[in-house]
Amino acid sequence: MLQRHIFDTSALVKAVLPEAGSDRVHALLNDALAGQAELLTLELALVEATNVLWKRVGRRPPDLAPDGAVQALDGLLELVRGTRVVTALSTKEFLNHALEIALVSCIPVYDSIFLSAAEGRAAVIVTGDRGQASVPQLLPLIPPPGAVLL
Repeated sequence: MLQRHIFDTSALVKAVLPEAGSDRVHALLNDALAGQAELLTLELALVEATNVLWKRVGRRPPDLAPDGAVQALDGLLELVRGTRVVTALSTKEFLNHALEIALVSCIPVYDSIFLSAAEGRAAVIVTGDRGQASVPQLLPLIPPPGAVLL
């Protein structure tokens, strides 16, 4: 049986920009291309990742050129639409449980929605967020190890 992973926004960004943890994300992408893993994300992550790209161009000094942001977004869309190595899920079916998780764990719904999806799909969450990575132990339907902290 394939192990499922759900990428949060930080993991998606690491797929297209060199950052700490990018090597682990690339290894998972290669596993998926080889048919050894199933990779998921939420449509919301594409919007959030695009916003991250925009912010990195707007930093003073910028650490990403505008054309680099466009290329990174093209890379994200290729993962989801082109190669389809990552499947983007709608957030609607996970919202109710996301609110429950947020209320119990005191993390924002923007983060708990990924945990809700991970639990709903029996997937390990892949994240660069320590707070988010600590919650899966509380959610019995997320398979071990629960989270991969990048």
